[in-house]
Amino acid sequence: MNIKKVNKIYSKIDAIAKKGELGRIEYYQYIDELFRDGLYSTFQDTLLRKYSIDTIDISNVDYVKKKTFDQIRFQTNSTFQEDLKKFCDSANVVQMGQNVYRYGYNIGRIIETETTNNVLELRAFSATGSTFSGSPTASLLNKYKSSIEFLLNYAPTTTSTTTTTTTSP
Repeated sequence: MNIKKVNKIYSKIDAIAKKGELGRIEYYQYIDELFRDGLYSTFQDTLLRKYSIDTIDISNVDYVKKKTFDQIRFQTNSTFQEDLKKFCDSANVVQMGQNVYRYGYNIGRIIETETTNNVLELRAFSATGSTFSGSPTASLLNKYKSSIEFLLNYAPTTTSTTTTTTTSP
């Protein structure tokens, strides 16, 4: 098994899966191409190694196509998710559910709500009591970035104190 081929196939599948439902036909065509080029077993190795999807005992290629695409999409991070993670990493923050943490301290939370016009609105609530609602026309990534930047600006400052105890004889 050639790991370079597995990684190349994985990269292509990942790019297709990032397209969401629009990538389904391209995924089917790519499997057909791999089958024609004699790389179907490498494709199966890729599914097993990268997605933990075992198709070795399935002989029907069309069945594999239909059954694996949704599983792959579920395991694929969208471009938005990757970009948001890069931003959070650069800002040293972690979001768990609605809560946002920096260095282990909860600095606030971000709540998503959908408006009557089907626009996703973000509201940030800092741990110090301040609130922020960004531009409704910004991209979702920019809404998150501005909300996190707001939380960082209003994050409570932490100071460490040291207590010294002395005993006398």
